[in-house]
Amino acid sequence: MVLASLLVSINPVTSESRSTLIKPTAPAPQIVQKIDRIPKAELTGMPVAAKFLPDRVTGVIFLNTSSEAWSSLTQLFPARQNPFSLLEEFLPKDIQFRTDIQPWLTDRVAIAVFAAPNQKASKESSKETSKNPQVIAILPVKDRVKLDRFLAKLVKSQTPVEQDYKGIKILEVQAEVRPSGEIIKIAEMIDLDLKQRKIAIAALPEYLLVSSNAEVIKQQIDAQTNLKPLSNRLEFQRTVKHPQWDRSIVAAYSDYKILLEQFSEALVDRSGISSPSERKIFANSIDKEAKLYSTYEGFIWTQPDGIRSQSIAYLTTPSPIEPAIKSSQILAQLPADTYVSISSRSFREQWFYLLQTTKLYPTLKPIIDGVREFTPQLVGMDLERDILPWLDGEYAVILFPSNKGFFQSFDLNLSLALVVQTTNQAAANAALAKLSKFAKSVTGGSFKVTQRLVNKRSVTSWETPAPNKKTAPQSVFAYGWANRNTLIFTTGTGPMAALNPKPALSLTQAPIFKTAIQDLPQSNYGYFFMSGKGLIQLVYDKNPDLTKITPTNVRRMLNSIQGSVVVYSNTADRFQSDSFLGISRR
Repeated sequence: MVLASLLVSINPVTSESRSTLIKPTAPAPQIVQKIDRIPKAELTGMPVAAKFLPDRVTGVIFLNTSSEAWSSLTQLFPARQNPFSLLEEFLPKDIQFRTDIQPWLTDRVAIAVFAAPNQKASKESSKETSKNPQVIAILPVKDRVKLDRFLAKLVKSQTPVEQDYKGIKILEVQAEVRPSGEIIKIAEMIDLDLKQRKIAIAALPEYLLVSSNAEVIKQQIDAQTNLKPLSNRLEFQRTVKHPQWDRSIVAAYSDYKILLEQFSEALVDRSGISSPSERKIFANSIDKEAKLYSTYEGFIWTQPDGIRSQSIAYLTTPSPIEPAIKSSQILAQLPADTYVSISSRSFREQWFYLLQTTKLYPTLKPIIDGVREFTPQLVGMDLERDILPWLDGEYAVILFPSNKGFFQSFDLNLSLALVVQTTNQAAANAALAKLSKFAKSVTGGSFKVTQRLVNKRSVTSWETPAPNKKTAPQSVFAYGWANRNTLIFTTGTGPMAALNPKPALSLTQAPIFKTAIQDLPQSNYGYFFMSGKGLIQLVYDKNPDLTKITPTNVRRMLNSIQGSVVVYSNTADRFQSDSFLGISRR
């Protein structure tokens, strides 16, 4: 998908550079000059393209083109037997990936991002400059004859514009693409014109360069002189040594410091901050951030039951590890049919960490102050004096099915709940007393705060008056203790019955959730879980006609999605995110 977008990207060459082009004498020009190669890397798995990229590349994505890497994906999505068929929607007419490109392509395709041309670029290659990031693809070649055959087919229906740069021919062609209706809608959303695209290509003995701008290709050619290759950089070698590198269909690498250094000005410009002093503060924050992390790497690979991903941001200086949740207890308090849950630990510590972060990012201070001021207006209590002292354990916010409670007023079989574990029950009870008093004072009697028994447990219920004697009051908000350490808030006593004292079947017993977390780090800072299967069924139940108008292939794909989980964890040298998307085979 990334390669496809590159092949049809939109940066045109200027009229000045166009005047230097030479009309080609052959439809498939043969390249004879060979750029000096660096020695082959000894590290197993090192991609060919990394030998030709400078070590100060801003970022690079590697797309594994081998059929073996994609085989499990085609098993998960059998309706699309060729994983690259979507890519073909971006390619020129009459070009097929499997027959025209794959026969000469080998190893991993690299999609590299660079900042604007530096001042050391040669005069000949810097005629066109831009502050926009520049993108180039490096496609390793295993069969030059088949590559030349592809180039001949590419330019067959038009006259390409050709120029010679240091003995290397660069072709520019106009490619009319044929995107599907869905792709066109996406392009319209981001204001992207897909009608005509300019492609610049240069074929070297071992790889093909592709960009939307011939000047970018020239810079890559210039970079081969006195090259310090990415393959020799220890941080990138660490990426290649990652256990999932070989099976990843997509892998990414970026130098965090270089990324922020090169694009800090753009980040400030797009921040929406107009005050010069605040812009300077924000710029200084970016500079501090660049010193915290060294490099970033990411991986996406397939498993028999779904798709896994992992991203890692390495710290510049190792730091003490904050204690993570080694064995989450709060998950046993959540129902198995949960649609969405967000769980973590110690909101009190997270708040104080956020306060420390404002020293690094002063622009966050107004948000902190706003929360402090808004909390008393919302719940009648001071956040840091009345609430945070007892938010010292695990907590979870969940959305789950219920045919009772507040959301029934909107004909929705849903309920929200907040489950909190605390070591300070006395402070929590004091806060709850203040909350009830505040509710009575601000509602003017429209809510009745009363005590109810739910599963033989005392629960405080906020209720709207019954419209008549035959109708019972409706509970729209309720809270109560499931045990000495666990406090539950729900949108009514009806949903409370599903959680207090414990759900009949917990989330930890749900097959979807168990499958999702089995290979993820168990010592982490909490889970974000979403039941795709449950949410899709909820939408269909609410809108039955959708099943009739949704295309069969789309419905089949949606029905195959089981659930997804994201977890965050860290060690002394890294901050890590892992995710899993469960997919059932049909």
